[in-house]
Amino acid sequence: MRVEIRSGGDGVACWNAAAVRAYAAGITEREERLAAANPDLVITTGQVKCYGCEVMDHGYGTRCTAVLTHALYSVEGEIAPRAQDAAGSLLEVPGFVSKIETPAELDEPAPAVTRAQDNGTTPAPARGGLRRLIGR
Repeated sequence: MRVEIRSGGDGVACWNAAAVRAYAAGITEREERLAAANPDLVITTGQVKCYGCEVMDHGYGTRCTAVLTHALYSVEGEIAPRAQDAAGSLLEVPGFVSKIETPAELDEPAPAVTRAQDNGTTPAPARGGLRRLIGR
């Protein structure tokens, strides 16, 4: 099983890396045993792909964006399995935690930059709504 973990998504280190790697090691060992015992077995390797942690708005915490794909097994010359059969749930991984509280340093908004500090790099705010129509 392949494991691709993108570290540092939204500034949060992956808290599921150990659990996912342990699960993947067990699955890889099982696939190797099956392949050795069945020479005509074709194994399409599964994977856990992490897109980085996502800090949710409004204080809802940080959620894991990883996706699990199961291995697909087929016998040479037989009908290949469907791709949708590979869909899996990370809840199968022992010790997996889907959401954590957001660390305090990530909860704080970025400091405001004044017009004098940005050296003219920020465009002037567009006038809109009734002010634009009335001309004020």
